[in-house]
Amino acid sequence: MKCEGCGGKTTCAHYCQRCKSKRFHARKRIDAEGLILDEAGGAWWVWDAKGTVLVIGKNTKQEAFNALAFEEDGDA
Repeated sequence: MKCEGCGGKTTCAHYCQRCKSKRFHARKRIDAEGLILDEAGGAWWVWDAKGTVLVIGKNTKQEAFNALAFEEDGDA
């Protein structure tokens, strides 16, 4: 199987252990920093409490969460 996060090989469903760890820490970051995962204009965004956009319009909630976890394209 192929990891959805990094594209590496994995025996687990969807994510390798490294990517599972990154996703876990992203979830903790959302909770600890009070980040807002929101659907606006048909796309998913992540905002901080000051209104700064951390992840710019992703097609799905999962893509927005992954972008925060993996800090893709400088969005996070």
